[in-house]
Amino acid sequence: MISRPSLLSGLVGLAAVSSGFAARDQVIHAGFDAGAIDRDIAFHQGRVARDPKGAIGWSMLSAAYLAKSKEFDLDSAAWEAEAAARKSLELRRKGNVSAAKRLVSSLLEQHRFQDALLAIDDALTIAPGDWSGTATKADILMELGRLDDAEALLKKMPEHEFVFTPQRARAASLRGRHKDALAMLQAAYAELDKNMDVSRPTLAWFEVKMAGEQLAMGDFGACEASLKSALADHPRSYKACLGMAKLALARKNAAEGSRWASATLEIADSMEAKTLLYTAATMAHHTDEADRWKSAILDQWNSEDAKFGQLQKGGSLQVRPEDRMFATFCREHGIVSANSRTAAMRDLANRPDSLAVENAKVLAPDALAPK
Repeated sequence: MISRPSLLSGLVGLAAVSSGFAARDQVIHAGFDAGAIDRDIAFHQGRVARDPKGAIGWSMLSAAYLAKSKEFDLDSAAWEAEAAARKSLELRRKGNVSAAKRLVSSLLEQHRFQDALLAIDDALTIAPGDWSGTATKADILMELGRLDDAEALLKKMPEHEFVFTPQRARAASLRGRHKDALAMLQAAYAELDKNMDVSRPTLAWFEVKMAGEQLAMGDFGACEASLKSALADHPRSYKACLGMAKLALARKNAAEGSRWASATLEIADSMEAKTLLYTAATMAHHTDEADRWKSAILDQWNSEDAKFGQLQKGGSLQVRPEDRMFATFCREHGIVSANSRTAAMRDLANRPDSLAVENAKVLAPDALAPK
């Protein structure tokens, strides 16, 4: 195992000296600011304390909590974002599409996809012509396994608007057209890189997405370059760290896979990182370590399931964000239990795509049997 603080310190240093993918001496982008999220939350908390009936303030507070949820994969921040968005809509619904869409985002952060679909339809009644809301609905439909419906929506959207490229690229990727998806992302990235108002962490998001397509095509060198650039632009990107771990394991490098999965855990308590650490340990024939990570995965799901139940979180379907990851891990490793069945069935109700069906067939076959 590496010394965890040394790796993140190195990444922060890399951000200070690297300009990322492209030569950016012509356009300067706002860099990564490690303290910005907490400052924004404190500012907007103060704002709503001074003006508790201000709908805009509550919406902005929701946005600040969303940033924290995305950065650290924190359930508690997603719950706070949902509460603030709902408060904003309670205070003012007419024209308040920003709060409506932030409510959707907070539900997506919690992986409550059925609830998010209802919420985006509601947001589109507030602003029927809102194209970004339509793009979000396409994203949700893809999460639900309704790719045909998502593509039908995307065809209605303005062709020239590159801001909708992520959804189009995702649809292409789900169809197995990784080269097309990569080309779309690269074109959007090139446009964003010309705009000084786009921050480097935003560019990093695109670099991580490009890396995913490059990994799917087996272009390991390009994938590594994209991820290194993402980490230079956003050294606290746990998704870039996960990408580096997946790349290392694809290269059969267990030590590097473990190193980067451990770096992910410095930022977020990611079950996916733990599954990669299990894979790395298994690849290296470290049986005892693999068993420890397997236990950590089971313990995390049990702990989170109990916590969500006690706090009555997860909506009407009692969704747990890790249901999909846990069920998939259990299916892949033959862990058939009451807990894996519960996770599989909840995930099937929440996100009934082909993977959910595959998991349920193994972990809860009787539930899928014809009545």
